[in-house]
Amino acid sequence: LTLGGCDGDGGDTKPASGKDAGPGVVAPGRPGEPARTLTAEEAAKEASRDTANSADFRYAQMMIKHHSQALVMTELAPERASAAAVKRLAERISAGQKPEIGAMEGWLKRNG
Repeated sequence: LTLGGCDGDGGDTKPASGKDAGPGVVAPGRPGEPARTLTAEEAAKEASRDTANSADFRYAQMMIKHHSQALVMTELAPERASAAAVKRLAERISAGQKPEIGAMEGWLKRNG
């Protein structure tokens, strides 16, 4: 009985073009406004209009500092940690944080 409603006969769920556009993208509204459901194409157009603001730049700058501090701590692990699991964790953190710093630095350069 529960699968009976999922047979796809409802013509109102397909786009007007008749093609399956896939799942919708929920775009949050501005404060006090409801969210909107966009098609994938509409979401791509909306995303291309986004521009970085001062909060984005500040966030990236602070995250670079945060990740750099993690790298300082992971450099201490080989000599100071006694547990092998802590040393392995430090290696994984270091391996993950370095590329993320590079990505954020690249984003900052590309966005002025």
